[in-house]
Amino acid sequence: MRQYERFVKGRMGQGHREDLYDLKDQRFLGQEAFVENVHRQLNEEAPFVYDISLGQIASEVSSALHLPTDLLYSLTRNRQGPWAGR
Repeated sequence: MRQYERFVKGRMGQGHREDLYDLKDQRFLGQEAFVENVHRQLNEEAPFVYDISLGQIASEVSSALHLPTDLLYSLTRNRQGPWAGR
């Protein structure tokens, strides 16, 4: 707990840091090597994380279902996008 307190206090003056929001396993805060070490100590296999953007997923779904990509993002009441036009 003291180490965590030092960690937080030592970085308070840095302001917002985008790299602290690049999460892979939200149970642990630290660099990838630290997270892997914690998993090893707990005899857990580190989870596999896919590095795929929402845009890439939307593009693939759009192509597979022959729908315009903007329809997938639509907020229409008829739910045509989420139901893939069915």
